[in-house]
Amino acid sequence: MSSPGPDSLRPAGAGWSALAGLQAGIVAGAAALGWFLVVSALAGRGAWETPLSLAAAFYRLPAWPYWSWRSFVAGSAVHLVASGLTGTCYGLLAGRVNSRRRSLLFGILAGLLMYYGWHVLLRLPERRDFFDGAGVLSGHLLFGALLGSLCGPFLRRLLRELRAADSEAHAVPNGNSAL
Repeated sequence: MSSPGPDSLRPAGAGWSALAGLQAGIVAGAAALGWFLVVSALAGRGAWETPLSLAAAFYRLPAWPYWSWRSFVAGSAVHLVASGLTGTCYGLLAGRVNSRRRSLLFGILAGLLMYYGWHVLLRLPERRDFFDGAGVLSGHLLFGALLGSLCGPFLRRLLRELRAADSEAHAVPNGNSAL
């Protein structure tokens, strides 16, 4: 029985695509969160408005004051978790798309679905004027474009590293033993 070669490590199901999608979703979500902070500050509403509004809408608890660091961290965490979940779903559904143009298109579609999903699920009543604006929509389009652009390279890098680790593990020593 021969030892498996470096090509023996194949992606088991869609797990590696989901992992690459999760990674791309977190990176794209962090970029979109930065975009939201800039757009909110330029609109004169304070840079922290988006995460604070997400925390208030998601938790719906009067326990935290609206303008606190805990609310900012909670709203940012909600956004990054949603970005990671969206990236994971993207990785499962479109992670194997080989065309960069299609991958970008599917990523932008995922960003639009995330934008409309926020509106359906959270229903942000007190900040409707800001969240319906072009700044938040453009942030979700940025998220989708980055998601579509990053998922494929992350998957290829992950598989390359796994194959290199597999080939190192199965390498035959050159006969120099320390025994």
